[in-house]
Amino acid sequence: MLAGYILGIITIPKYISQNKAYLYSAILGVVFSALILFSSGWTSIVGVALLGFANAMLWPAIWPKALEGLTGKNSITHLLF
Repeated sequence: MLAGYILGIITIPKYISQNKAYLYSAILGVVFSALILFSSGWTSIVGVALLGFANAMLWPAIWPKALEGLTGKNSITHLLF
């Protein structure tokens, strides 16, 4: 998961847009979930770890998107100070 988070910080939005990051993470999530469901043993365990990687890549994309467009009385600086 840490590797996915760091990779997301480095690549989003400099190399990959936030929307594409959402799409790629969703596709990876489906692929890794299928790997978990249709395999057994160590392959399934590795699939769970990789699913965490796909989820962790989203965090660097979620926060900027959530804060986008906040101005005036709704801005983060107004809420904090």
